[in-house]
This record gives sequence, structure tokens and C-alpha cells, in this order.
Amino acid sequence: MQGTGAMMKVFRRYLEMGSIGLLLVAWAGLPLPVVADRIELDGTWMQLRGELSPVLLTSVGQAAVDRYIPLRDDPDLECKPASLTNVIGIPDPPFQIRLHEDHVEIDYEYMDVNRSIPLGDELSPEDAPHTVADHPHLGRSVGRYEGDALVIETGDPERGFVLTRAADGYPQSAQMQTRERFKAVGDRLYVLITHDDPVNYQESFTMSLEFIRVDFPILDFGCTM
Repeated sequence: MQGTGAMMKVFRRYLEMGSIGLLLVAWAGLPLPVVADRIELDGTWMQLRGELSPVLLTSVGQAAVDRYIPLRDDPDLECKPASLTNVIGIPDPPFQIRLHEDHVEIDYEYMDVNRSIPLGDELSPEDAPHTVADHPHLGRSVGRYEGDALVIETGDPERGFVLTRAADGYPQSAQMQTRERFKAVGDRLYVLITHDDPVNYQESFTMSLEFIRVDFPILDFGCTM
């Protein structure tokens, strides 16, 4: 796996940001804006910060966590993104949203993941195609609009892959269902991901993420074994 090359891409990106990179650090500590003009979700976004709610594991989930060794079990070592939460939660690489009349495209630089999500109020994940054609283990997704927010529901993931944001690992069963809520406020994007997996968790838990709009191209991640 060409992990070193990927890290150098991220490092060069921050060098290119110059003083903006320093401002990002400062902005990350600011309170959320109270009033701002709504803008479209289309564009490229980079993460400022993220927060995970308390995670209450079942006995089955705790046993899976105890068995998990990142340097042995992380699917990324095989160039397979562990989960959608893993892909969107990685702090550095940006991603791009493109809205279409009947579907949404979300292209992540991390692991070259390209999602295609059909839109429709009556759609359900079990009737949808795989959200990432190259990685069917990431499940099936459908989207809809709720006011000024985009909501994406995903089900049918492959059992055994883990939800990760950094070095922490959490299991998911084939019963895992996620609900992503995207809302743009000014040049900020707020994403709330709700996870529901009765096999591994006693109750639902959430990950909240904040992103800033950037003018970066989505690069080729180029993970190889």
C-alpha cells in the first residue's frame, strides 16, 4: 500500500493552503453561525472537526472490539475502505458533492470512493443498487431532501468491517443502517451520521462533522497492494 505517497499528497495540499491553513485551525474553534445564507451543497469540502457521541457496545460488539488489531484487521491495508463512516470521517482528504435531478454523486479522494445515490421520497435501501460499484460491501444507499437538507440512508453493508474515524475501530454487522444528513450554511457544511446496529450496539450513536468549502481538485489516491 502506498501510504507514504498518500500522506505526502496531504502534506503538499496544506503547504499550498498557506495562510488559509492557519485560518482553518482558528476557524475550527469558532461557534456555529446563527444566521447565514443558504447555499447549494455542490462543491468540494474539507473537514474542520468531528465529534463522536458515546458508544455503548453489546457483549458481541465488545468482543469484536477486543479482537480488533488495526495493523492486522484494518481493511484499508487491502485497499478496501472499511465503511462509509470511515471514508467521510477521515480528516484530511476532501470530497466533492454534485447534485443531479434524480441522483447525487459524492466523490471522495480517500480510497478513490465514488458514490452514486438515487433520489426519491419513496425509495428504500433494499431496492437500490450498491452505492459504490467497485465496493459492494459499502451497502446500498438512497437519498431525499428534507427542507434544505439532503438525507441519505444506507443499509446492507458487509458484516465485519469497522467504523473508524482515526485509529479507533468499531464493528458493524449486516444489520447496520446509517442516516447521513447534509446541510450547508454559508461556506460550511454540517454532516450528522446516525448509526443503528442492534447486533453490536445497545443504542444508536452519532458522528457530527463540520467541513469548509475549498477550491481543491479531487486527486487520485492511488492505493495499491
